[in-house]
Amino acid sequence: GFGMLNPLARLALPKMVDKLKLWDFAAAQRPDYLLSISQEVQGRVQRYYKRESEVIYPPASIEKFDEAKNKKDYFLVVSRLVPYKRVDLAVEACTRLGVKLVVAGKGPELSRLKKLAGKNVEFVENPSDDKVSKLYSEAKGFIFSALEDYGITPVEAMAAGLPVICFDKGGATETVIDGKTGIYHDKQTVQSLIGAIQKFDKTKFDTKAIKQRAREFSEEKFLILLGAMDMGIPSKGFEQNPLGFAKSFFKARNLTELNQKFLQNVIFIYFFLRMVTLVQSVQ
Repeated sequence: GFGMLNPLARLALPKMVDKLKLWDFAAAQRPDYLLSISQEVQGRVQRYYKRESEVIYPPASIEKFDEAKNKKDYFLVVSRLVPYKRVDLAVEACTRLGVKLVVAGKGPELSRLKKLAGKNVEFVENPSDDKVSKLYSEAKGFIFSALEDYGITPVEAMAAGLPVICFDKGGATETVIDGKTGIYHDKQTVQSLIGAIQKFDKTKFDTKAIKQRAREFSEEKFLILLGAMDMGIPSKGFEQNPLGFAKSFFKARNLTELNQKFLQNVIFIYFFLRMVTLVQSVQ
């Protein structure tokens, strides 16, 4: 810790932390709206700040990813190689099973992971965006064992038509549907992941359904929901009834005479232009 200053730190830090907590709580009461990137985060906002928040999931660039015609027989991990990502679970599980695993990424865990890996595990360090897209397109499945607030890589994997094996806690459970677009494993252990991989191999997945699920987290939808929040229209309306959501938006703009098809086309254009304006104002 703090070496010679350790006794002083023990006395001073608790008081400092208490004051910071009070300041943080007070600051969280000031915004008109709070946005959460997942229900996982929404729960913490309620627990610690005693406030409601709207969930708007971060977008993925869905159009960048697609399924290759010639698939290869390997599982894929795309991640920063740091301890909490639990890439070690995938490395050890695939090594024990003797199945091919490709790990794309870099980080301080790299040397340790290489020591755990068998000959069937390949590491791709510093992959380019094009290389990552190619790896997604050719893999047979994606492994994500981290406990994350959200997790963008499972969405990217599904955009390429990949079923996802993920830990059954945290944000990944809000994007991956167990048994439909992937398989959950219930513990962050090698044995639990091995069980999920074995179940994966016995499960038939619908690639179209997986890709359709990924589109629920597209950039277009993100812009619509963010723009609606700016006008005070709850994002839940979009989930339940997209057309009704569009009508509510244009009613707020006194444009109720527009036909339905035009509403559907224009709503994205409006919010896209508004987002460009916001970005320009920040710059």
